[in-house]
Amino acid sequence: MLSRGLALCAFIQALVLLGSCRGPQFASRTTDQSPTISPANAVISVDDEPIIEDTTETALPEDEETSAEDLAAEAEMNQMDEWDLLTQQIGHADGDVAAPGLVPPTGLELAVQDDAHFITIDSAKRSAALDEANNLGASYVRVNAIWIRKGSDPVDFPKDPCASGVSSRIHDMPCIYSLITEAQKRPTPVSVQLTLTALPVQKKDCRTGDKLDEREPAEYAHFVTEAIKTFCPLGVTRYSFFNEPDLGGIRTCLPKGTSSAAHYRKLYLAGYNAARRAAKSINATCNPSHLRLLIGELSSDQNRSMDWLYQVVKNHKMKASGLALHPYQFNSDPANKDSVYPYGIGSLSRTLNRLADFKTHGWLMTRGGAILPLYLTEFGYRRDKEMCCTSYCGSGPHCKPYKPYPPASEMCSGMCVGCPLDLHKKGVSMCLPEPLRGSYLTKSLDIALSEVGHGVRQLLYFHLYPDAPTHPGTWDSSIINNDPVDPYSPSYLALHGWACTHGYMVCP
Repeated sequence: MLSRGLALCAFIQALVLLGSCRGPQFASRTTDQSPTISPANAVISVDDEPIIEDTTETALPEDEETSAEDLAAEAEMNQMDEWDLLTQQIGHADGDVAAPGLVPPTGLELAVQDDAHFITIDSAKRSAALDEANNLGASYVRVNAIWIRKGSDPVDFPKDPCASGVSSRIHDMPCIYSLITEAQKRPTPVSVQLTLTALPVQKKDCRTGDKLDEREPAEYAHFVTEAIKTFCPLGVTRYSFFNEPDLGGIRTCLPKGTSSAAHYRKLYLAGYNAARRAAKSINATCNPSHLRLLIGELSSDQNRSMDWLYQVVKNHKMKASGLALHPYQFNSDPANKDSVYPYGIGSLSRTLNRLADFKTHGWLMTRGGAILPLYLTEFGYRRDKEMCCTSYCGSGPHCKPYKPYPPASEMCSGMCVGCPLDLHKKGVSMCLPEPLRGSYLTKSLDIALSEVGHGVRQLLYFHLYPDAPTHPGTWDSSIINNDPVDPYSPSYLALHGWACTHGYMVCP
């Protein structure tokens, strides 16, 4: 009877493409149904919200062929082996291994990221950042491990004490090593998760031919192999492949006629298979059954993350331990669905339904055949401020100098830094004033927590500290102030209070 019902469900879904059948892994959803098929430039409607699909730069040509190498990589990805079969039999094929710290009492992990403070030769700076991770109840910190290719990549990095040896493909390897070992020794131990990524190539480099870089899958596999063999024996079991590939991280310098989605699929297959092979080769110090490999690290910008992922997985058989997503909603209340950012924090149910659709089609699922769990691996709201160099760009309505730091002339190098306007919302700032930012943050935490039963596993806050005054950046979602007298912003206090209230730490 069950098999007949599932067959009927699949038949109906094939006819109407509504994604109404859901797998048993997570509780079924009956609202916010996402369309199963998203053809380029089609008009769709979700909850009566018209959304114009914009896949101009990311659409996958229908006639793009799958090479023999791709088919072989997919076959390897889907091959079952003894430890896979064993873990399926005991019912934990894709369950995460608990972090060494406090087990999240709610089922939702809290995590933080701040590469400038976690990946550093300055042990005091790193220790202070780990203290804050403990203070916020985080069980994980995420950092980017950057791939140094053979050739010109090393020139992108200034000489610094963290640089790896010439034989390593991993930039900053010594400092990442120190972070992992120190994080495990904290009063409340913290786990590290790594995004195995690369610096984006600028389009001007493609035009001039200065750096023709196609991000070869075979080279990437060597990088992933080194990372697993280096960090997995230290206890790092969770990895993702590339940072925001849908937003241009791999799009530049591709051969004409090759889409970024198709190329990411090649890179992901190469990295996924290399990671599993490497883990098995060092089984004594890296249990391959504990390895968790996440697809995505997708943005929530106008490239429409899940629609881009649809181009990656359509008509293929892909496996992953989970999806990593950055559900920024920038300037809108998370309690509202934002049609400009249709996979933001306020639309998690839509994202989860797309994952269910991918699994129903057999395109993307866990090795155990389940719908992918969802890891929100970057999230936050930017601070409302505008710091300007008066000598360069005058004085705007909100322009304030960096005080009590050195004069502006010593801090600015040809740019005015502040809160940019949203490119997709005319006249609307990308930043939020305090304490509205703190209010939106706690609302977002509540939303993520409410979706734990449907597959949400983690929410990560990005980032802790503001950029150094001498090198200010336009992105600032920091929650700690450069003020020893008043170090904590209202948003920090809101996040800390939420974690205390929900039992992530013992609070007075």
